[in-house]
Amino acid sequence: MKLKVWEGGTLNDATLNLVKSIDNSDMDVEHIIIVPDRFSLLMEKLVLENLPRKAMFNVSVVGLTSLVRNLFKEAKIKDYQVVSMTDALLTMANAIENVETNVFKKKNINFCYEMYKIISQLKSSGVEPKDLMGFSGVNQKKYNDIALIYQEYERGLSGRLDANGLLEYFNEVMKNSSVLENKVFYFAQFDSFTHETYEVVKTLASLSKEVNISLARAVSQGNAYIYENDILDKLKALSKELGAVIEVVSPKIC
Repeated sequence: MKLKVWEGGTLNDATLNLVKSIDNSDMDVEHIIIVPDRFSLLMEKLVLENLPRKAMFNVSVVGLTSLVRNLFKEAKIKDYQVVSMTDALLTMANAIENVETNVFKKKNINFCYEMYKIISQLKSSGVEPKDLMGFSGVNQKKYNDIALIYQEYERGLSGRLDANGLLEYFNEVMKNSSVLENKVFYFAQFDSFTHETYEVVKTLASLSKEVNISLARAVSQGNAYIYENDILDKLKALSKELGAVIEVVSPKIC
């Protein structure tokens, strides 16, 4: 169990440092690079340019949702149902129609999509409907409306998993699986982590050989208030919670 942070002056530099560190000489160890979906092709190119050709056999690039689905398949976990984006939006539309709102009056498709994004962000931050209750002041009715729609949306899912629920379910079921034991994970090109992502990192760090994370940290100017005091401090706290070793590899200053 090990956490390793690869720093660089920019996120691209940090990611390059991370990729070049991959030692895939042991073909029994699988290396999995997790990136935001928009960076998948760029990362595959980076792997081919900087690692031996045999990297194609034990180094893979995936998005977070694809990672979960692939590991579920390997672990033979089938007892779950994921809703598509279209179904999630339809469920949201029904939720909006089924509740009486005080502030929100426009219930068109654009409002439905915006409410889906708001509730997805709340879920990714670990905020539940009950956390929105009890506010006072000018925003009280607004938060109450969101909480009512949020509750109805969750009820409408009827046990099915949206993108947020899939990550939460992953953290629950993988605790009893051995499929992570011989894998090394790399989080690259993430400029921030949601509460959900930290939980996934925690699960992977608990059960795999190692978790690596690229982190932008400027050498010439201070941005610790964004990076070191936020992401890195949270990773340090996570390693302490897990009783794991955390190693920070900083760029060399010439």
